[in-house]
Amino acid sequence: MSTARAFVTRTLLPEALGHHPGGCDVTVWPEETPPSVEELRRHCGDADGISDHHHGPRGRRPAGRGPTLRAISQLAVGLDNVDVAEATRRGIPVGYTPGVLAKSTADLAMALLLGAARRTSESERWLRGGGWQIQFHPTHWLGQDVHEACLGIVGLGQIGREIAKRAGGFDMDIVYHSRTRYPDAEAEHGLRYAEFSRPAGAGRFRRSQCAADSATHHLISGPQLAMMKPSAILINVSRGRWSIRRRCTRRCATGRSRGPPWT
Repeated sequence: MSTARAFVTRTLLPEALGHHPGGCDVTVWPEETPPSVEELRRHCGDADGISDHHHGPRGRRPAGRGPTLRAISQLAVGLDNVDVAEATRRGIPVGYTPGVLAKSTADLAMALLLGAARRTSESERWLRGGGWQIQFHPTHWLGQDVHEACLGIVGLGQIGREIAKRAGGFDMDIVYHSRTRYPDAEAEHGLRYAEFSRPAGAGRFRRSQCAADSATHHLISGPQLAMMKPSAILINVSRGRWSIRRRCTRRCATGRSRGPPWT
């Protein structure tokens, strides 16, 4: 009986790699950057299993097409890097990790919101650049208050609910939009439902954490940003093929006026 072969596209923790069945020949991609599409296709050519941990451009979906594949897994919730239709047709099981990082992603979203609102990264760069001459000034680096501010949440899945829990600790006024309305979450966390256009201009902060599909691709672009207040902050913790149009966010990031560090 021939030895089963598995290909892992990124280095994992030893505990994870130690779970492969005995007698399995495991090849782990050694580079920091992920394998190219060509390399992935080559390794899939004779592999019995693949553990793919990179979500690259559309079209990068050899996972599911290898002629000898019997199993696919990945350390993520989205499956846009896997040819699910082909895997389903051939009866290949696909393993993924829904919900595992919902709380951690919500923590990161809150960190990004607080960092952007309170300007911690900007002020740290200013400090590390030698800005020691002013120990305190009542008008420097004021930022924005997060407590009791209005927060718009787009997408109320597991991550959205976890964000709502954390925002409640700051007494935020939370407005949400989701393809499905959740009266239970509204009652539990004091949320208010709104149509999609409302959260964009409802308050100072907005977060997006949407699944990647045809309905959410480029969900937020120029018209949606135009509805937001000039002082609003947009936090994107979505994954997959970007719910926010990148060209639009680049323009937004580079178009900010440059003034003194305390403006």
